[in-house]
Amino acid sequence: MLAQAEIGDCVVDFLNLIFGKGIETDLFWNEILARQVDYDFNFKLDRLSRQDFTPGALVHAISYHCSINLAIDEKFASRLGSSPKPFSVSNYKGLKAHSRIFTLANLDIKTLCDKYQEYREKKSYDLCIKACNVKLSMEKALSENGEVRDPKIYADVAEIYFEMGMVDQCIDQAHNSLRYCRNLHAECVRPYCILMRAHIQKNQLEEALRCFDSALKALEFHLGLYHPLHATLYSILGKFYVEKELYQDAYMLFKSSLVCTIRILGANHVQTGEIYQELAELLKKMGQKEEALQDYEKACLVFEAAKGAGSVECANLSFQISSLYLELGIDIILLTAL
Repeated sequence: MLAQAEIGDCVVDFLNLIFGKGIETDLFWNEILARQVDYDFNFKLDRLSRQDFTPGALVHAISYHCSINLAIDEKFASRLGSSPKPFSVSNYKGLKAHSRIFTLANLDIKTLCDKYQEYREKKSYDLCIKACNVKLSMEKALSENGEVRDPKIYADVAEIYFEMGMVDQCIDQAHNSLRYCRNLHAECVRPYCILMRAHIQKNQLEEALRCFDSALKALEFHLGLYHPLHATLYSILGKFYVEKELYQDAYMLFKSSLVCTIRILGANHVQTGEIYQELAELLKKMGQKEEALQDYEKACLVFEAAKGAGSVECANLSFQISSLYLELGIDIILLTAL
């Protein structure tokens, strides 16, 4: 039986063959990985370039599916893709042990505490917090070591506190969520977004920007340079800049958000329409009414395709478009005839 140190060496060698640079890595991909993928999935790996993979996503996938505990930080991230052997023994923290525990999903008390989202939608926040506390107590009782390690629960509680206006409690719960998130993993983005909103509400711009940078690093490592979550990040900070009348900074963020959604989700996706609308509202504040009109019209076309001409979104946008027509002295009747 292999000793723990020997297992660690084997795991590190295996990971360096996948993520390294050089002849050994090329041979491993071409002669072993490609053949195994073809055998298992009937897919020719040579259809893709290795550059088509986001290295961070592959690292997290292997860590999860192979049950490997890995220490990942920004220093490691900078080596990934450029070093012949990016992994060292210090990155290996052992194999994960798994045990199955009954969820007790059919218990009345479990069903009741899972209703916190329903209470949240009804804005019954007292019941919502009580249900969350019961849920946390049950999760602790069912966990292996009496500790709730699910970042989602803490993030949910943080958002509820934010909606209640209890910003300090929101920040505490968001930090609890981050404590159990994997480093440089996309699951960090949600608690970082919550922290951004909370710090912005407290007018703590420096803290908000620090959370923005951390979320951006996690996104770029795990999901690459283009993902819809980038648009969410840009939007939160952009709205804050609008409030502070830093219109040019907000404009750059909204434009980056638009490029991202069009590239990933397409020109007719609802999220793309929402960003067109945000851009139009910003341009209107900046006094650029003709440009705002164009973006309002683009947003309206997107929502019309996605939700129908009779949707609330289209009605609101049509009102904004009509108002701008009047302000710009454009004859609406003539346009309708054309």
